[in-house]
Amino acid sequence: MQSSLNQITAASSSAARAIHRKIVPPNPVQAEREDFERNTFVALQKAINTEEVPAKEKHVRTLIIGTFQEKGAHTFWSLVLSRVPVQGNPVVAWKFCYVVHKLFRDGHANVIKDSMRQQPFIQDLGRLWGHLKLGYGPLITRYCELLAVKLDFHRKNPRFPGNLHIGGDELQKIAENDPNNYFQLTVEMFDYMENILELAAAVFGSFDMSRANSMTAVGQSRLVAIIPCILDSCQLYDFIVKMMFKLHTALPQDVLSGHRERFTKQFKLLQHLYHSSSNLQYFKNLIQIPSLPERAPNFLSAVSIKEYVTPVAREQEQPEEVGGDTEGVLIDTTNTNGNNRENETPSTNGYGDSINDQENSLTVKDRVIEELLQEIERLRRATDKIKSDDLVVIDDLRNRVVELEREGEEHRAQTEMERLELMRQIEQSAQNPQVMANFEELDKRAKVADDKFKKLKEVYNELREKHVGLLRDHANTEKQYKATKKALEDTERQNNELNVEVMNFNMEKEQLQRSLEDTSVSVQRQLEEKAEEGALLEKRLASLENELQSVTESRQAFRTDYEAAMKRQNDLREQLAALEGDFESINFQHELETRGLRQSLFNITCGTAAEEIKQTVATWEHPSFTMLTSTPEFLLVCVEPALDHLRHLRSIPVGQEDRMNELSKEILLTFHHISHCLIQCMETSHMAPIDLTDEFSLLAKQIGEESVEYLQGFREDPQGVAALLGGLEEKLEVLQQLSTVLIPKVEDVRSDEVADMVEKELHDMDKAIEEAALKIEEMLVNSRTRDTGVKLEVNAKILDSCTTLMTAIRILVRKSRALQQEIMAAGKGFSSPKEFYKRNHRWTEGLISAAKTVGLGANVLLQAADKVVSGKGKFEELVVASQEVSAGTVQLVVSSKVKAERNSATLAELSKASKSVTQAAGAVVATSKSCAQLVEEKADLDFSSLSLHKIKRIEMDAQVRVLELENSLTKEREKLASIRRQHYALAGTTEGGDGDNSSGVS
Repeated sequence: MQSSLNQITAASSSAARAIHRKIVPPNPVQAEREDFERNTFVALQKAINTEEVPAKEKHVRTLIIGTFQEKGAHTFWSLVLSRVPVQGNPVVAWKFCYVVHKLFRDGHANVIKDSMRQQPFIQDLGRLWGHLKLGYGPLITRYCELLAVKLDFHRKNPRFPGNLHIGGDELQKIAENDPNNYFQLTVEMFDYMENILELAAAVFGSFDMSRANSMTAVGQSRLVAIIPCILDSCQLYDFIVKMMFKLHTALPQDVLSGHRERFTKQFKLLQHLYHSSSNLQYFKNLIQIPSLPERAPNFLSAVSIKEYVTPVAREQEQPEEVGGDTEGVLIDTTNTNGNNRENETPSTNGYGDSINDQENSLTVKDRVIEELLQEIERLRRATDKIKSDDLVVIDDLRNRVVELEREGEEHRAQTEMERLELMRQIEQSAQNPQVMANFEELDKRAKVADDKFKKLKEVYNELREKHVGLLRDHANTEKQYKATKKALEDTERQNNELNVEVMNFNMEKEQLQRSLEDTSVSVQRQLEEKAEEGALLEKRLASLENELQSVTESRQAFRTDYEAAMKRQNDLREQLAALEGDFESINFQHELETRGLRQSLFNITCGTAAEEIKQTVATWEHPSFTMLTSTPEFLLVCVEPALDHLRHLRSIPVGQEDRMNELSKEILLTFHHISHCLIQCMETSHMAPIDLTDEFSLLAKQIGEESVEYLQGFREDPQGVAALLGGLEEKLEVLQQLSTVLIPKVEDVRSDEVADMVEKELHDMDKAIEEAALKIEEMLVNSRTRDTGVKLEVNAKILDSCTTLMTAIRILVRKSRALQQEIMAAGKGFSSPKEFYKRNHRWTEGLISAAKTVGLGANVLLQAADKVVSGKGKFEELVVASQEVSAGTVQLVVSSKVKAERNSATLAELSKASKSVTQAAGAVVATSKSCAQLVEEKADLDFSSLSLHKIKRIEMDAQVRVLELENSLTKEREKLASIRRQHYALAGTTEGGDGDNSSGVS
């Protein structure tokens, strides 16, 4: 008994599980995902296969639509990597490259982002097929390189979409209207264009007259990749031309010579590509190929930009295919003239006897043509009506199927509940006969539901087949309509020919009438068949409407649920409106706080800049400031960035919110450079002639006062003080002109003597430095042999610091010579150093002056050190000499930097050497001061044994000596200023005299 009960329980559980598998529906989200993956895989198999024909556009379009449904390309790449044999068949790999290119251009925006992680796979695929030297091997390699370059381009420039279509001013926003960004972006687009042209050349080069040409399936499978390449190249060409015009307005012509050469080469290749493609019949109905001018744009002429016309490339819309997945005809073999005269039977009738008969015949023919046109129009309207009626029927049937499927789902849910209840009852009492009865009843109900579901599915499949049949019939009708229309066009062409061949009219009239009658009868017969099919569909629709009455009750329940959902949606909208109000208030408060912080930032910025200007003006009053000097060349170097920043500051709108940070930064930079110019201006005035000293001082004072006035007024009224910037710019330009007047000129020197003059001065400088270094070393050796005690200690420290300074100067001179050689080597368009020095005479003047200053400073430092060591000189002389030689090296560095490249490694080494010289000069000054203090400490007198009278006497003598020294110091300072002004005024004359005595060197 127990075994029988166990068997019954097992059978019941097995039957319950079977019912569960039949009636429990799958997870809808999972089912939708599986359907999407299945459809994507089917489209992928049909688009990328081993058949050597072009990939069908409808399958590629399905993959593109899938990227928008998924908002990415994860499914595409997972299927490609796991199921598509791109590494085993060259045709599959070639089609894969084409499909990926289409997805990049027309797919969702996230396709390129999802594909960047697959770039190594694409590159490895290209290298793999690169080992195949024939057939598709080189083509796949080129295509993979192009796809990798496209991914790199979009990684660096993510604001460009995959199809490269952007708005009119979007290009300017992407490049931020910066010439540097335009320059780099043009180089990247040149690389992109180069890969496109290489792929196109490889495709056209793979054709042969035997198997692969443009009118065969093999040739067209290769040519199809040219279409997206033409679309990309057209956009790239437009961007490159526009950016080249902008670059030529912002940069010198010689800088862009390489860009122009590269553009000219690519222009010719692109022109050849478009011309070759436009001659192929295959592209006629697929793409509108752009046309380029005969000559490349002239970027050196500003007028050419007005003559430039943007080329247009547009992919033509392809007609939707109806029916199965059979491949369409690759070559159109129909008669393009529409006249098949081989079946025409010539008439044996004679010519007309009169012109009236001919005119009557023409009238009859025109009437027949008009009647045929009316008949065709009537047939077209009837076909459109049948099509619209079919669509209405199909929509109604589709809605009914949806309702029936929903009813089936509800029924399955109810059955599942009953099954669960049955299982619970089976577990509670397996011996109850009523349980088995309920189980049998439930099984019957499940079978009834399953049968009903199968019937509904059969009805749905039948309706779908009817729908497909109607679409096919409609397509056939459309083809017949086009054939009739084509016949009408042939008739009209015959009518035109009839005007010339009037004598053959009667014969052509009879043939045309027979053709029209046959066509009309055929169209009428087809229309009657369509009407009969429509009547059958109406009967079928009536029977379906009767069945729809059974699901009305389930519709009512759905409406109730829908109203409840709408009520919940309204509540959520009210809550959203309340949250939006809170967000607006918070956003308004944030804007107020941002404005307060921005005003505080401007106050701090203006206060900092004004304080810097004031400290600079206060520095002029310091007594030791009169000892500092500068050169007009260095002053010019300081004025140029100040003017640039001041002009940029004037161009920034004050009230524009998005440029407030830029305005604050530019205020700090501008007045920092102005402060630097004021210091250099006053230092230069110490070396200027007497008549120009006051002009420099007055101009510097006015610039400082107006700068402080602008910065203080900007806090309260930025618009009101904007006019002061114009005055500052004018005064800086006057300062620039005065500095230019002070620069010595070498225009009178012959061009063939300039190079010799420069070389001689540099050689003399090197010689003076070497001699000074050797002399200092010799003095150090003698001092160690001769001196002892404090004197030896002082002399050793002084000479060691001077030796370190001369070593640093020698290193700096070598670095400066290397940088000058690099500058002359980089000078384009100069056949010799002489020509280079002649064309850059101002730079030559600064270089000669700097070399003389360094050489003279080395001699002065040697003399000062010799006097100090021998006990005949003062430590102050050594300090002044070290400052002079340091100033000369600064002038040499500045002169070398003027024409050097910003990123030059030699320039970096020169700057490092210049810092070493500055540190060594500072060490000389510090050593001199410490040694002077040491000597003074040893020389102090002991006044402890003197009487009051003697101490008073010594004090009076010391006061007299102090007054004498102060008076002497004042006179010496005035004398020094006069000597410097006279020396500077005679610098040009002295250089000219030296040139006469030294082989033309001035």
